[in-house]
Amino acid sequence: MKQLHSSLDSVPKRTRYLIDYFGFTDAAFSDAVGYSKVTMSKILNGKQPPGHGFYVAALEKFPRININWWMTGSGEPLAHHERSLINSELLLQEKSLLKKRIAILEDHINTLKQLNGLSPKSKNNNIN
Repeated sequence: MKQLHSSLDSVPKRTRYLIDYFGFTDAAFSDAVGYSKVTMSKILNGKQPPGHGFYVAALEKFPRININWWMTGSGEPLAHHERSLINSELLLQEKSLLKKRIAILEDHINTLKQLNGLSPKSKNNNIN
């Protein structure tokens, strides 16, 4: 894949690009990822490379960032939209399956309550 811009030839420059892309100030971005403004300044000035924890924190807040591009300049700044759609679809499927599982478990609980002589609709019954 081609590099986005030849001027984004370093991690500090790519970090600046991401901050600007997401519409943050340096201070707001550092707050969002949980790092100090001093650390953010050092990263942006090239005095300190981002550590593993910084990348992880940023990716938790901004999962669309392409970590390979950020670290190496190879590829595109953001993960492919198709991958995001696939992940969204998988999450929706998982949510649906979890709702079905919850409904089954609630049915089992109600059956157990009925077997123990407790009404599933009664809020005053306690299981001891």
